[in-house]
Amino acid sequence: AAADEKNPYQQQTQQQQTRSKRLISMKTSMQSYFRPMMEHGIVLALLIGAYLFSGLRRLGAVGIFTLELSSVFLQLLQVSIYAPENSWWRKPEVVLFVHRVLTVPTFVYCRLIVLPFILWRSALFESQEW
Repeated sequence: AAADEKNPYQQQTQQQQTRSKRLISMKTSMQSYFRPMMEHGIVLALLIGAYLFSGLRRLGAVGIFTLELSSVFLQLLQVSIYAPENSWWRKPEVVLFVHRVLTVPTFVYCRLIVLPFILWRSALFESQEW
């Protein structure tokens, strides 16, 4: 009976080890993070073009641009957290720098200051002229 009780526990432990191995194997290559970062770069380039060449949709372009800029730094933080163990990106100093200097200030500025206080206020006053 004691062998039967250990068997489910051992199976559960083996399943957890298999899951952790699977997660580790997903982190072994930085190439898996290259595509999302390139997508953010392309979107930023398109948004800059939309901002420069569309006067009527200026506020919308600025709003989308700030959200995308914030998303880029959130993605960069995710890359640094989930980088392979021996990668430069995984060093605690780099992760802390990306978190404290890039991600949090950009997130706070773009999503908590630009959107509500700049864009919404501008939309309120400019919409009176429409």
